[in-house]
Amino acid sequence: PKPDVVVITSKDGYDYAQSSVKNMEDGLIFIDSSLPEISSKAKVIRSDFRGKLGPKNAVIAALFCYLHEEKVFAIEALCDIIAQSPKAAKTDISKFIAF
Repeated sequence: PKPDVVVITSKDGYDYAQSSVKNMEDGLIFIDSSLPEISSKAKVIRSDFRGKLGPKNAVIAALFCYLHEEKVFAIEALCDIIAQSPKAAKTDISKFIAF
């Protein structure tokens, strides 16, 4: 497959995504800066998703980064959805927005 966007925030994800990203001729790859360089023709955005917000929040941080980069839909809309989650009561959403 040739995905449009790939988010890689763990070593397992890195290993799993290798076959997909090598076939990408365009698109975006968001990868945690703790992981090795990745070979692809796609635009690669490296950031410290795991280090800044922890491994459990790394994918959400990358999603906020994607929304900021591509403006697919308003970040505020995602914040509203997260705020409705019972688990989100303990989460400071402003950390993700500032990411």
